[in-house]
Amino acid sequence: MTKKGQTHWMKASDLVNEVEKYAGRRPDIVFSHAGSFPVEVLAHYRAQGEHPLEDDLDDVGELDVMRADLISDMVAVPTPGDTLVRSLIRHDSQKLKAVLENLFI
Repeated sequence: MTKKGQTHWMKASDLVNEVEKYAGRRPDIVFSHAGSFPVEVLAHYRAQGEHPLEDDLDDVGELDVMRADLISDMVAVPTPGDTLVRSLIRHDSQKLKAVLENLFI
C-alpha cells in the first residue's frame, strides 16, 4: 500500500529505485504481491487516500521479479489503547517462506 504524504505517488519501480539509491546497487530479486486484497480493507485505505502500489516492474530492465500471494488472510486488529495508525494488511511469513523455499531449495 502507498502511504499518503510519503509514497502516494510511487509505483513499485520507484521503490526499487529508492532501494538502489540507498543500498548502492540494484536488488537481485523483488517480491511483489500478486493476490487480491479484502474489499473492506481497500475501502479503509482509500478513505485515507492510500491505495495498492502499482506493479510496473515489467518495465524495469534487468530485474528478477517474483510475484505471489504474500499477504495474510487475516486482517490485523488494532490493540485497544494503541493510538498509532497501523497497517491492517500484513505479510504472511509462511507464504513468504514457501516462496523462498521454492526459489532456493
